[in-house]
Amino acid sequence: MKTYTMSEAKTNLSALVEEAERGEQVVIMRGSKPAAVLMPVSEDQLTLAPMGMNSSLNGAVAYAPSTLPVFEIGMRAYDERLARDPALQKLGERKGWTEIAVVVNGPLKEVKSPDLLDTLLTNHPRMSGWPVWIDSRVLGDLNAPRPFQTGWQALVCLDAPPFVSRTMVDFWRLETNGHFYYRRTYQDDVTAKLPSAQHGKVIDFTIAISLVAEALGTALVLAQNLSANPSESSMTVSVRWSNLADRTLRAWSGMVADWYFRKVAYEDNASSDIQVPLAADKTLLAPQTETLIQPLLSVFGASIPSKLIQEIATDVLKRRPM
Repeated sequence: MKTYTMSEAKTNLSALVEEAERGEQVVIMRGSKPAAVLMPVSEDQLTLAPMGMNSSLNGAVAYAPSTLPVFEIGMRAYDERLARDPALQKLGERKGWTEIAVVVNGPLKEVKSPDLLDTLLTNHPRMSGWPVWIDSRVLGDLNAPRPFQTGWQALVCLDAPPFVSRTMVDFWRLETNGHFYYRRTYQDDVTAKLPSAQHGKVIDFTIAISLVAEALGTALVLAQNLSANPSESSMTVSVRWSNLADRTLRAWSGMVADWYFRKVAYEDNASSDIQVPLAADKTLLAPQTETLIQPLLSVFGASIPSKLIQEIATDVLKRRPM
């Protein structure tokens, strides 16, 4: 990845476009923040799906432009974290992930990096026993957040038989510029409730819905904590799923009947985007959850009743902190 200032981009735009056409990732910065990304595009790719819809182009993942740097920087930070510790490199074998990128739109509080975790995580909604953007400061040295120039990141590993038979991996980043990143191994690939031969071959849509609802609600709370004017601000949320091809859509966790929804995916990736006002009520985000989850279901050709999706989401969003 190469970064350029606005002035450099204005002076050298033609050269930067050529770099992008050669496959180089070109990021244009406004001060210390990524503002835009140059990427090659063909005529066939000019009609993009609107926000909140499946934006897949020829099987590749597409998402809101403002979240692109969040995904790219988060992925690179995860790989670098594994590379620094040989004992963790086996975690790189994980193939399927749910990833979430959030950009807070609007004025932000002036929070110094050392104070960021207290600002964001003090009233974490903790909607599950293993919450997204988990406050891992009390989970030991391996899982503890580590500072970087503009924020904090954490690699959090769960080894808790009989719940999982392989390590459950979370990785998150929180930045003072209002960029949040989160990735989690598919629970379907590590659960002890399924035979190991089924790992990598199924997706439980009820777990996927629950995770998106929890991430959306948690992101809203974190964004409200950081925003200087929540009533006039919003957040852009992008979700993407990888390694879906040849998996079967199921409901093995037992939340609903497992046999009814079995469908097979033929594409490898899915993605979706949505914009949410920070004045929204966390407990009322079920419709937005449904919008975000639909592209994943579409990859499987599955039509899940809206009422069921929103019931699952609402159950998660109304939970009291655990």
